[in-house]
Amino acid sequence: PDSVHGKELLGEIAIAREDWEMADALLEPLVDQSTIAKEYKVKRLADQKNWGAAMDQLSILIQLYPENSDYKRAYLQFKDYRDGVTPAPDTDSEEFTPSATITNAAAEE
Repeated sequence: PDSVHGKELLGEIAIAREDWEMADALLEPLVDQSTIAKEYKVKRLADQKNWGAAMDQLSILIQLYPENSDYKRAYLQFKDYRDGVTPAPDTDSEEFTPSATITNAAAEE
């Protein structure tokens, strides 16, 4: 599809199927246009334990959606990981989610 929305939907399907290569290919080019792509980027950066870059991306989301407490909570969580206040989780664990609602926040809008 040529539309942002169509690529977002396919990206979400790829995420659900854990096809990270396809999700990357579909969503990375949309980061400047799509909340879903921004959230996906946060998750991928968190998977890499790149807390600073994930925080930078969350800062953008917080500016766009200042009422979203999930973004703020995730930002503070990542800051604690980055600063060593809280031990970072095993990002390979199925239990790890940067914030259980980060990837679902856009759907609630």
